[in-house]
Amino acid sequence: MLRSLIEKIISEEVHGTEFYTETMLEDLELAVEIINESLELGDCTMLEKISKVSEYIKGNVSMRKNYFKSYNHGENVYRTAYGALMLGEAMCAGYSEAARILLELNGIKTKTLIAKLPEKHKKIMHYVCVAIENESEIIIVDPEREKKCEDKGIDFTSYEDAMIYFEPDTLFVRTKLDNGGTGMVVDEYLEKNIRPMLGFEGLKDLTDESVEHGL
Repeated sequence: MLRSLIEKIISEEVHGTEFYTETMLEDLELAVEIINESLELGDCTMLEKISKVSEYIKGNVSMRKNYFKSYNHGENVYRTAYGALMLGEAMCAGYSEAARILLELNGIKTKTLIAKLPEKHKKIMHYVCVAIENESEIIIVDPEREKKCEDKGIDFTSYEDAMIYFEPDTLFVRTKLDNGGTGMVVDEYLEKNIRPMLGFEGLKDLTDESVEHGL
């Protein structure tokens, strides 16, 4: 069951099985079992499960700061849940995979969105895990940005509301990884007339420049 769950998530085109080997999958499956047991989520509510998973990831995973400085294809492991849960370092894609695996293992439906961060100087699209409470309500699960906000004294709720969220589409998937370790930059992506995901409370209009943060 766990192996098939992991494979279901990483086989989504926005993520990718190409970043894994069989040994990595076997080791990740074992690590997830151990982590999940330690979290003791069995009797928790949905919100309690999300909180415990987020706190675990915030406390045990760091952003891979050298990813862009010395990118090579060996760095792609940090795009994965393996990087997050086995190596303790990841990019946002790895954070998203890790959160999704732990939440879905505990009965919470999830998906990956991409987002434009509020900061004007942020040039790449950001991966975000969302937990789906019902068909019209989603909960952002973004331990990487949440920890960053905590460290900088920024209110995370207002920060996440200021992001612009998108369903990963063919254009994004096709350009998600280039020779620099990332994909299409935000401005270029927005020029393609991509529409933001609708129906999310607090979603800002594409032209809204009212929120300024300094992460």
